[in-house]
Order: sequence, then structure tokens, then C-alpha cells
Amino acid sequence: MLLVVAAAALVALVLTTAIPARTRFLGLLNNAGHAPIFGAFAWLVWRLLLRRPGADAGSAGPYLAAFGVTLVAGAAVEGLQSLVGRDASLFDLLMDAAGAASVLCLAAAWTARRGRWPLRAGLLAGAALAATVVLAPLVEGALAYARRAGQFPVIASFERRLDLYFLEGGGSALERIALPEPWAQGAAVNTLAVRLEHAHSPGLRHNEPAADWRGYQALKLDLINPGETPLRFVLRVHDAAHDQRHIDRFNRSFTLQPRSRRVLQVPLEDIASAPRDRRLDLSQVAGLVLFERSRPAPVGASFYVTRIWLE
Repeated sequence: MLLVVAAAALVALVLTTAIPARTRFLGLLNNAGHAPIFGAFAWLVWRLLLRRPGADAGSAGPYLAAFGVTLVAGAAVEGLQSLVGRDASLFDLLMDAAGAASVLCLAAAWTARRGRWPLRAGLLAGAALAATVVLAPLVEGALAYARRAGQFPVIASFERRLDLYFLEGGGSALERIALPEPWAQGAAVNTLAVRLEHAHSPGLRHNEPAADWRGYQALKLDLINPGETPLRFVLRVHDAAHDQRHIDRFNRSFTLQPRSRRVLQVPLEDIASAPRDRRLDLSQVAGLVLFERSRPAPVGASFYVTRIWLE
């Protein structure tokens, strides 16, 4: 009975508890937390199954059954979350499965008879592989945060794949490419190509720039329009206290002429003083958005963002 209560408590924990995902890394921790919880759930189910008459801890049946029950429970939790205002997620279900697989492989390796080292080695390898599925997003996230901190006051550059970690295309496709001629002028420089795919406000979003911009004077963006059509942009910057109103953030319009390169410079004082009812907190900058504002936007056109930085 105690094992049943413990299993039910683990499911209730997932349904009622979540780390506030104010940063991407906290969101990763929230997702990864499914693995140990459902790993423990799978172990409890396995122990319950072994209490049945004739159950054999050395056979595959109890482990496969425990894994299947855990997957069903994980899917049920995701379905219930969608009913209480939280998102259902296949990634969370993957974390559930990886946690269950890792724990059950360890349990099987522990109970395997002495002398069956090839079997134990295979089970331990399976446990390590499942754990890697859980840990890989956390390691990638940690490396991206370290990269972001290491290149500050550069807000975005594109020399490495990790430089795209905090970026997303709002109605556009992002690709890190070698800057083409004549813009490269013989130098090996990577840039971000932003291809406009939607007619309504496509562009680029930096969802989590380094937050503390105090001590600097200006925000700069190195932009290139390689096409034959002028591109009309809005640059938006907001802080953690932003209430989603247009008047509660910094917004500035500008045009990038055809076949041209421009370094846009914005004084940080302009950004700080932009909200109507308060000052934007330069120690808590939470997002930067650059979008094409033509109606409609020139679908199929591209522009390059070579670097975004503070001076």
C-alpha cells in the first residue's frame, strides 16, 4: 500500500509543481525534473510487480511492464496538464521515458546474476544513454549561457552554432552562413541570414540577451540589405517588467536601403527613457526584437545581421 501511495504522490507532484520558467535554463530544469520523478515512479511500479506470485526479478517482463505503465502515466499527466492551463509536451514525455529507462536498466543490472557481465555492461550502457538524453539539453544550455557571458558586451555574434541558442525567427527562417561578397571584403566572417517567410511582421527575436546594460552608452546593430527592395524595420527592446503595451517599451523605426550596409546606433538613454510611465530598467533587459514592418512584408527577401553589441 505504501508503494502505491508513493507512486500516486509522485504523479501528483508533477501535476501540481513547476519551476517558474523565467529563463530558458529554468525551463530546462523544469523539463529535466520529469526524469528523476518518473524514474522513481518506474522503480515503485517495478517493485509492486515483483510482489505478484511467481514474479521473477531476473526476467524482462516486470521491467517492460513497469516501463509501459510509466509511459501511460506520463501521457496521462500531459493530458491532465492541458486541462489545468499547462502545456502538454512530447518532450516531457521523452524525459519521463528516459528517466524510467535509466532507473530500470540500473535495477536490472543490480539484480542480474553474478557472472553475467556482458548483460550488466549492456544494461549500464543503456542507463548511461538514457541519462545522456536527459542531461544533453542541460549541458547545451550551460554552454550557451557561458558563451553569452564570455562574449559580452557583444549581444549576438554568429561565429559558433551556440550563438543562435537564444534567437528565434518570428515569421522568418534563420541560418548562420559565411558573409558573402562584396560584404565580406575578403574576410572570413559569419553572419545571420534572416529570410522573411510571412507577410506580417517577420524578423528576429533575441529572447534572453545578457540583462545588465548599465555602464554602456549605445546599442549597435550591423545590418545588411543585399536585395533590391528597401526594408522597413522596427527595433524593440523591453525589460523584465514590461507589461506588453506598446508604450511600455522602446520602439524605433528605420529603413535599410537596397544593397546597403548600416550600423544602427541607439543611445541607451533613449531606450531607458522610452516607456511612457517609467524608466526601462537597463539592469534587467529581457528581450530584443527586430522585425520588418511593411504591409505586407516582402516575403522571400533576406537581410543579414552580422553583430549586435554595446559600446
